[in-house]
Amino acid sequence: MSDEDFIKELTNFISVYKKYKLDGPLVKHDHFGMHEETVLTRESIHDLIEDARERNINFDTEELKQLDKEWQSYVRTNRAEGFALVDLNREQNPRSLWWFWVDQIDSLTDEELATL
Repeated sequence: MSDEDFIKELTNFISVYKKYKLDGPLVKHDHFGMHEETVLTRESIHDLIEDARERNINFDTEELKQLDKEWQSYVRTNRAEGFALVDLNREQNPRSLWWFWVDQIDSLTDEELATL
C-alpha cells in the first residue's frame, strides 16, 4: 500500500470514529453494539498509527487527540449508572489502550488516557 493510500485509510477510520464516538446514550447494555464498534474502530486507528510510525509516515494526530478528549469527556458526563463494556475480551489489553477500558475511565491515569 502506498503512503498516500495508507493515509487515506487512516483518515477514513478517523472519520468513522468521529461519527461513532458520540452516537447513542451510554446506558447499561442497550446500544452496546455502537460502543463496541467505537472501541474496535479506535483500536484500528491505534494499529494504523503504530504502522505509520514503523513506516516513517508523518501523520498529524492533533485531530485524533481532540476526538479522544471529546469521547472521554462524553463518557464521563453521559454514562448511566452501571455502564459497562462487558462483552469485550479485553483482559489481554493493557489499560494504556484506554478505549477498551473506557467504562472505567475514572480509574485510568492521565498517561493511559493520552495513548494514541
